[in-house]
Order: sequence, then structure tokens, then C-alpha cells
Amino acid sequence: MDITSAISTISQSIEIIRFLKDIEKDYSNAEFKLKFAELYSNLAEVKVALSDAQTKISEQERIIEQISSKNVQKLMTVEYRGYSFGIDKSGNSIGRPFCNVCLNQDGLQMQLVRMDSTIDMCPRCKAVYSGHPYKLPENYENLQKE
Repeated sequence: MDITSAISTISQSIEIIRFLKDIEKDYSNAEFKLKFAELYSNLAEVKVALSDAQTKISEQERIIEQISSKNVQKLMTVEYRGYSFGIDKSGNSIGRPFCNVCLNQDGLQMQLVRMDSTIDMCPRCKAVYSGHPYKLPENYENLQKE
């Protein structure tokens, strides 16, 4: 039974209890009344718990969807000297390294942009990089094996 069906069933159970409680007015058995009150309280707590669970599950599904859509859009990468570089399906470099800040914090592949002959900057977070490899060397596959 899914959560929505469980909530619906509990709601129907609570209505049945209300109906039975109205019938029981003719009886004076205190224990009978107490048990109905306990049952009503327990079912109400379960309904609230299931409703909270459904909200949390919906939020988790939304987060999973966001992560999945980010991963689908990501390029294949190789790491060289502490930086991730995008590569195409043939294994050829597609440009400058990705911003480590954006990649580590948000999982975003933001390619650095050349500002002058020695400095690159991230167009998103404005992090500045210097002294880093600005491209993959031609023989980077051989360097990975060493």
C-alpha cells in the first residue's frame, strides 16, 4: 500500500470510529469509551506521521531528480595536476579546466576563462586561478599511467 492509500485508509478509519462513538453513547461502559479514545488518538498520530513521511519522500525525489539531471549533463572528465578537464567521447580535450570551487561545492562544470596570459577566472563564482595547467598536454594519457 502506498502512502497516499494508507492516509486515505486511516482517514476512513477515523470516520468509522466517529460513527461508532456516536452509537456507543447509549452505553455507559467507561472502558469501552477509553479504548475508542485511544484508538482514535493512535490513528490520528499515524495519519500525521504518514503525511510527514510523504512530504519527506517528495522532497527526496525532487533532490534525486535534480542530481540526476545534473549528472546527465556532465561531460566526461580526466584529472590532471588537481584539475578536472572535459574530454569528448574520443578522449580529446575540450578546453580549459573546470573551476574547482564550483565543481566541489555545487557539482557544476564551469570552464575557466582566460583573463590575461597567466590568470584564469570562473565566470560563475569569480574564483581566480594562476599557476595551474590551462590545458591538457598532448600526451596526458601517458602521464596518467606514470
